Amino acid sequence: MKYHLHLHADAIGIYASCVAFLFKFHELNMLLIIDMKVDITALPSYEFQEVEFKDQVAQLRQQFVHSTCPGGLVGDRKKVKSASFSIYAEDIWKTIKEIKDLDLPSIKVMVATFRCEAIAEEKLKCFTSNKRWLAIKEDVQAGPVPGFGEDVTSILETCLSEFDIEVGHFDQEVQNAKRQQLLSNVLMVVHDAYDTMLMHLYSNTVKSFKTSLEQSLNEGREYVASIHLCSQSCLREFDEGCEDAAIQQSGWNANKFRKRLICKVRESLLESSERNTWAIVRDVFECNTEKAISEFSDAAASFDLRSSEINTKIQHLREYARNLLEMKAREEADAGRVLKRMMDRSKQVFDNYENSMSWYKSETNLDEIERKALSKSLRILSIMAAIRYDEMPDQIENVLYSSLMDKIVLNPSLQKTPMEAVLDPLALDTWEEVSQNSTTLLKPEDCVSLWMTFTEEIKPMVTDVKSRQDTRRKTRSYAALAARAVVGVAVGGRW
Repeated sequence: MKYHLHLHADAIGIYASCVAFLFKFHELNMLLIIDMKVDITALPSYEFQEVEFKDQVAQLRQQFVHSTCPGGLVGDRKKVKSASFSIYAEDIWKTIKEIKDLDLPSIKVMVATFRCEAIAEEKLKCFTSNKRWLAIKEDVQAGPVPGFGEDVTSILETCLSEFDIEVGHFDQEVQNAKRQQLLSNVLMVVHDAYDTMLMHLYSNTVKSFKTSLEQSLNEGREYVASIHLCSQSCLREFDEGCEDAAIQQSGWNANKFRKRLICKVRESLLESSERNTWAIVRDVFECNTEKAISEFSDAAASFDLRSSEINTKIQHLREYARNLLEMKAREEADAGRVLKRMMDRSKQVFDNYENSMSWYKSETNLDEIERKALSKSLRILSIMAAIRYDEMPDQIENVLYSSLMDKIVLNPSLQKTPMEAVLDPLALDTWEEVSQNSTTLLKPEDCVSLWMTFTEEIKPMVTDVKSRQDTRRKTRSYAALAARAVVGVAVGGRW
């Protein structure tokens, strides 16, 4: 009896779907309302009840044969006379054939579609209310969950296996299509937690890299060797965490987060090196100079030279090293090269920002990112403005920042008042409060000119980033609506 009720409900649902499909054709609207009568007859299994099956088929055949008699298929239609029924039916069929878009699937496919959809929705609801999944979803908000991928894979596999068992006797193509749809809907539910898990791994790895690098340098290891060792170790740690978080059925990978991690590591190294650029240059310069002097002294010991001659040669060697450093610095301070470095630095800031975006994460104000890019580029300009041969601090970066970042740069073509010319530190030919041992590479007016060129050339880059940001917002909006729809179906489905 219970099975019969389910079968009857399914048949009613299928019929309703067919009628809804047919009613989109205006020409058939009235014909269907007036001339269609639907009887649902469940036949016994031919395989197990062959005799009963043949008996009921014979009864149905008689209903068609005596269709115009009382009790027949159209016996209660007063408007359909016995003599004209065949013509009437032929007209209906002709109308149907004229509707070329009418392409109903077979009964077998319709039944399979209806039942598989219902079962898929039921399994989606079971997944979203699964206690193990809800616990994982809550735990991952606080931090990385060990065995995340294995646990989610197990729950998802159970969900799909139960679906496969319940739909096993339906059409195979329908099974496959609805199984894939169920998998897509479940993965849409899981995606937020997976991204959160990878975000924790990313954040922890960045912290680990900075800590291990600092510790390695404090232990006296070389800078380059420490960078290589710590970066490789942290990337390996991140890859292992991503492997543990992988969901087998999803086909997702952590490439985006890994790329973002590499960018962050490079950025932290750049920021560190930018803050200490001239300190690092001095260390390398002094180390190589002393090494060359030591080798020269050892070689000169085998010759019969006076100490004054050796000291003179050593002094010439020091001057040569200093001149070589200045020559290389002036080559790098070429306006074109400096401008390219500033553009590359800004691009890196924007790239890091875009790589950090995920579809569920709210975006930072782009004006803040643009200001950060300008600030990083301005630091490069201040670094290249002068060679710092000693550790004496200077105000070049502060002067550039206050004059170029904190207020609008005045157009150099405009005539300044005497007071403005006096107050503007960039109107001078030299840098104030700079050590006597420093050598100017870029004058203040050179920096202003470079900055104005840079701000013009960066505009297309900013426009492109804003355009991509608008696209991401639209995509995120559509994805959020789709996710809410899936969860809504799972929570308030038709059961």
